[in-house]
Amino acid sequence: MKILNAILLISLLSIAAFAATTGSLRGEIKDPRGYIMYGLTVVARNQATGKETNAVANDQGKFVFDDLEPGKYTLIFPTD
Repeated sequence: MKILNAILLISLLSIAAFAATTGSLRGEIKDPRGYIMYGLTVVARNQATGKETNAVANDQGKFVFDDLEPGKYTLIFPTD
């Protein structure tokens, strides 16, 4: 029974460690006058790998990037 408990604990710790290897980024888009911008695509580019991930701003101008790999990111916003 002690061995089973130890295996279960190690398994749970492994799952927790795996879950901590990603992060999320949240933001909001407003124009210079403070008006909410919605429906726009935002790009998060990993500076080390160049990998890009897209998110779309919702009707409140908010966007979310989930499951990002650790690293530094450049956000690219629409210019139109």
